[in-house]
Amino acid sequence: MVFGYTYSFAANDSDVFLIKLEPDSLPAISTPDSLNFSFVEIGDTLELPLVIHNSGNDTLLVTDIFSSHPAFGDNFVPGPTAVAPGCSLTVRVWFCPPEVAYYTETLTLENNDHDLDLPLTGIGYPPGGIPRLPEAPLPLAFHLKGAHPNPFNPRTGIAFTLPGRLPVHLAVYTLAGQEVAELVHGTLEAGPHLAVFDGTDLPSGVYLARLQAGGFTACAKLVLLK
Repeated sequence: MVFGYTYSFAANDSDVFLIKLEPDSLPAISTPDSLNFSFVEIGDTLELPLVIHNSGNDTLLVTDIFSSHPAFGDNFVPGPTAVAPGCSLTVRVWFCPPEVAYYTETLTLENNDHDLDLPLTGIGYPPGGIPRLPEAPLPLAFHLKGAHPNPFNPRTGIAFTLPGRLPVHLAVYTLAGQEVAELVHGTLEAGPHLAVFDGTDLPSGVYLARLQAGGFTACAKLVLLK
């Protein structure tokens, strides 16, 4: 029995030649689609494991892993690191937000298969603001948690939870009903979310954040002090 690729041809009616051709030896990098750090308190660091698997039939060489954003990092030491066929390499990736914001970045994995850009996401929230996500999932309900810090100057985070995938509109208004900022307008997935409101160009005063999601509506008072 001949394994691998074969090629046969006939020289005449009685002669048949069979040549064995070895299959191509190639590495094949495999990773999760993305890494989502969710909510992390400002100044804290959350680490997640990134498993890099070689699903090919030749050695995978990972030469560098890096992100250009200082809020994200990893423990990979630059230089060729070999991953045998069928084996995996685990790298620790961390997120340390310096301020209240929604962070999106890519983690570049340079290797001898094909360079790969892995999406990274995370949300920084103020100390004492949004509680950490529980270890076990809890039943989700619509909830506008309000803003923190509040009063604030000039930025604050507005946290809310959705029970399902819903169209969402979140905007900030004056007490007279004038819209001064649209923070969210689109469809979001179930779970906790954080929108950042920047009042740099607004005067001190009381504002209202109004959240509409499906058939749900809720409001929260915001106090901007400069």
